[in-house]
Amino acid sequence: MKGVLSFAAIESGPGFRASLKDLPRHLTLAAVSYGATAWLFAITGPFLIYLNAAKQGNLSATEFNSWIFGGYFICGFLTLLLTLYYRQPLLAAITIPGGVLTGTALTHLTFSDIIGAYLLTGVFIAALAASGAVRKATDWLPLPITMAMVAAVLLPFGTGIISAFHEMPLLSATTFSGFLAISLMPKLAQRFPPVLAAITVGLLTTTWLGHASWQGVAFEFADPIIFWPTFSVSAAAELVLPLALTVIAVQNAQGVAI
Repeated sequence: MKGVLSFAAIESGPGFRASLKDLPRHLTLAAVSYGATAWLFAITGPFLIYLNAAKQGNLSATEFNSWIFGGYFICGFLTLLLTLYYRQPLLAAITIPGGVLTGTALTHLTFSDIIGAYLLTGVFIAALAASGAVRKATDWLPLPITMAMVAAVLLPFGTGIISAFHEMPLLSATTFSGFLAISLMPKLAQRFPPVLAAITVGLLTTTWLGHASWQGVAFEFADPIIFWPTFSVSAAAELVLPLALTVIAVQNAQGVAI
């Protein structure tokens, strides 16, 4: 009996075995469609930010491809491991505000210096998390302030709908119609997100209007490069604290509030 109870406790707690066993019955249409929507935002949003950062730092195409491979593949792999083991939605992702900071820093710092600053930032954030300071700071931060931060980040996306109607009226109208069509059917919206409908309609309309060229799309295996970090006082002073604040205060606080 003791052995049976121990086995049951392991099955119901963290672990890959129980998660893989229960995973198939949770792969519903809603889970797949909402996961696909989150995936689309995760791969498109940061890409443009880091592409601009690479241009600011005059990185070669090979160096940039290796950087994106590290951000997407490693973060995706860590997400699989963490989510399966702990059975919680734990996402490892490259930081968008961090990409903005990196782009500015690349104008006068080397890529290896920035890698070193990222490593120091990781150690700093891990130490803060272990000490409990992050939790205390999150509890201290008033909820209205946190929600104001969320609004400040998301508001430009909402107002962008208005300017899009002026710039590309037909594309905007069809995309927005796809969003409304699903939104007006609550039962369907629970299984198929309106945002994914808008994206699908938008892609089809863009292709039909000739604004998208799929001939240049090619799939190849990544060829990652190993970069060795260097540690400089100037890079650490410029990046460590701002990077830590963007991850803890900007991204995590918004996620907790939502």
